[in-house]
Amino acid sequence: MRPNLLNRSISFVSNAVQRRLNADEFIQVDQTPYQVIYKKDLMSLRYYHPLREKSIEIEGEQILVAKHQHHIPILLVPPLGVYAWVFDLLVKRSFVRFLLAHGHRVYLVDWGEPGKSDAHLSLTNYVIDWLPNAIKHVRKHAFSENTHTEDSTDSDLNQPITLLGYCMGGLLSLLYAATSDDEDVANIITIASPIDFHEQDLIGKFSAVVKKPLELAQRYVNPKHIKHLRQRFFHVKGKSVSKAFWLADPLGSFKSYISLVRNMADREYVIAYMSISQWFTNMTDFPGATLEEMMHKFSIQNQLANGSVKIGSIIADFSTIKSRLLAIAGDSDTIVSTKAAEKILDIISSTDKSFKVAPGGHAGVFGGRLSCVTTWQLCTNWLERRSI
Repeated sequence: MRPNLLNRSISFVSNAVQRRLNADEFIQVDQTPYQVIYKKDLMSLRYYHPLREKSIEIEGEQILVAKHQHHIPILLVPPLGVYAWVFDLLVKRSFVRFLLAHGHRVYLVDWGEPGKSDAHLSLTNYVIDWLPNAIKHVRKHAFSENTHTEDSTDSDLNQPITLLGYCMGGLLSLLYAATSDDEDVANIITIASPIDFHEQDLIGKFSAVVKKPLELAQRYVNPKHIKHLRQRFFHVKGKSVSKAFWLADPLGSFKSYISLVRNMADREYVIAYMSISQWFTNMTDFPGATLEEMMHKFSIQNQLANGSVKIGSIIADFSTIKSRLLAIAGDSDTIVSTKAAEKILDIISSTDKSFKVAPGGHAGVFGGRLSCVTTWQLCTNWLERRSI
């Protein structure tokens, strides 16, 4: 056996065994240092310090670290059901580090790990309570960073901010803007965020079909009698969320595993595979009250596509949103179609709004190997003159 082939064979066997016995050595997510600057209930807020390096490597490309920071801070908003570190997957595939390198001040809201006892958490908790508090503390912290003082007034906290959300994180950002009358949300970026749920291929068709029967059933059932039962019934464990993502694209998962086998001798490849697979195999519970509310209002009633939805006691009117907007969708996304995402342009009042299609499926468009030169670059290019 030739030396190179022998070495690769040894590496293949070693990596195959070690990834089973010592999986933690191959999982390298959430590596960028951060500081928790605020916490309420399950939710916490992270602040990432500026990079000290002169340049960083992202997917084989060297990126010079900007010497000056943009004025407007960015708050990253993840979806429910996943860990917040999806924005910081790997050192060399980290959206957080990419944004830091381009001179942005980066904050990240972490929704925590809900359990069965948190089945009652609804959109009101996320949109009306937690996200506004996170935004308030981003502004307070960003102001103190600018002025080097912790003293601030209410007027000082009316500072512009950028909200950048992936999937449901984009929806939560839009719902905040539509319910808060916050005129200082300067920019909103959504990535793979659905608006028209009836354009969601199979899920959309199913929702449209069952809409009328469910409306008739609700006339004869008192919602108060089954409220808590529904919360428990709709609460989805993290393992089930993972299975749902696998079922959405089983062929893609199979192809990914075949690629792993072919590259098992490459330790860096195995590390990347193991780390990114945590995104889909290690997911958090999805609170029952939120899921039930989304299924009824978003999926079946398709209220977002009509431009308004009631969150708690507040009407989220999307026509009141005047923030600059960039919406991005994946060209091969089987979960959020381009039509479902593009609908946002029809229901907001922004004069500066754009819709872009980037390569990739639901995960790939956001955190795939090429996302740094496609989606991420679209974001930083768009923000360049909108973050001054």
